[in-house]
Amino acid sequence: MVVAELLQWDAPIAVILLVLLTRFNDRLTHKQDYDYVEIFAGAGEVSAKLREEGLRGAPIDILLNPMLFDLTTEAGFILALNAVLRIRPGGVLLIAMCCESFSVMRPS
Repeated sequence: MVVAELLQWDAPIAVILLVLLTRFNDRLTHKQDYDYVEIFAGAGEVSAKLREEGLRGAPIDILLNPMLFDLTTEAGFILALNAVLRIRPGGVLLIAMCCESFSVMRPS
């Protein structure tokens, strides 16, 4: 179980409580059915390629849905946390680098 693993890793109690609250929310799906989750996905190009390869997952980015995927809101953070918890064993969590105007990753 996720909580037992978090306790073994000495995770902060706030993280453990968030995971528990997410798990007991009946409005969220609790199956481990994702092969990947891509956080800060931008336009979701990596996710599109993974889906072409037959993998199941979710891109998460404020650009894709500003109402749902704003990670600075409670709802956005919980949806992202739930998506991460849905990754099946052996799955992949992709977290993109920041591409702000001060970053070398930003296209000219």
